[in-house]
Amino acid sequence: MKPLLSNWTIVLAGRWNMEILNPEWVTEKIFGKENAEIDLVLNGMQANIRYRFDNLSFVPQPNNVIFSVNDTEDASLQSIEDAACKLLQALPITPITALGINFTYIEDETPLTIAKLFNISDSSKLADYGLAIKKTRIRREIDFADRQLNLIISQLEGTASRIALNYHVPTNDTAVALEALRGHTVGLRHRSEDLLSTIYDLTVQDDEDA
Repeated sequence: MKPLLSNWTIVLAGRWNMEILNPEWVTEKIFGKENAEIDLVLNGMQANIRYRFDNLSFVPQPNNVIFSVNDTEDASLQSIEDAACKLLQALPITPITALGINFTYIEDETPLTIAKLFNISDSSKLADYGLAIKKTRIRREIDFADRQLNLIISQLEGTASRIALNYHVPTNDTAVALEALRGHTVGLRHRSEDLLSTIYDLTVQDDEDA
């Protein structure tokens, strides 16, 4: 399986003051940089500012802020965790609602261990009725230590499948979010890959094998 880096993210949901999250403040206070590469990302009909640094990206929006990595290095994950912690510390009275740490993987050729999950009893009846199933998604909500793991396995068109892991902490307290975030991101990445290996016999494809 291959990492889908656009979905390797830390998300802080809440009501964010976009006047504070301006380019000068973000680059200096959160990332300790003098300059950032800034572009626009389209989200439906809305364009959002994206800050790009060497190994990470940051997209602030009124209802959430998203930190993402540009590679699979643990150091990059640590960088976005550090930046998210700085943001929570700098704006402690921000009305947040949740923290999410996310990892997604793609399998171009779905293995049998995953394909068997989609042998759902009504599939053949739908086919007999003349209906073609384009996508099937299995979602499990799992108690995982001090947070909820939302494990979502999706059957895509063709032979591909997608496995998404969302570690969710609902909270309106930035101090609680900070405690749930600091020191956890890299470990959750490795726990995710161990879980997928142990339960579904999946392994991450090395860069040289891509």
